[in-house]
Amino acid sequence: MYTKEEITTAIKQHFANARDRGQVLARALKVRADIASIRRRLQTTYAELGQHADTQLAANAKWNSGGDEVIQSFQLRVAGIKAELSQRERELRRVLAGEREENATSEVHEKPGVSAEDPAATTAGGSRKTGTTPS
Repeated sequence: MYTKEEITTAIKQHFANARDRGQVLARALKVRADIASIRRRLQTTYAELGQHADTQLAANAKWNSGGDEVIQSFQLRVAGIKAELSQRERELRRVLAGEREENATSEVHEKPGVSAEDPAATTAGGSRKTGTTPS
């Protein structure tokens, strides 16, 4: 039978784990929103580039993509946006990898005062007593 303190400790640990997971998810959602915004900016830049190219071709102008300052500015914008996008994607992977590491360390909830090797810490079915009810 579990004592009142053990139950209280287990509940507090579960609330702390839920809070930590919520914070990780909030960071991940913010980064994902940033990524979506950056992708929209990239798509808009490509659309503007297409309109510029279409205007040049419609005017029957000889279009030299290497010498056009507008094209060069588009190339710089696209390169900058792609760099920002890859940075945010790396950040998202880092945040999610941190969540996985936290989950791996928090999966084992031991009963206070019982070692992991103690055979008395397992139930008749061989599952681990964790101070919580099975879900």
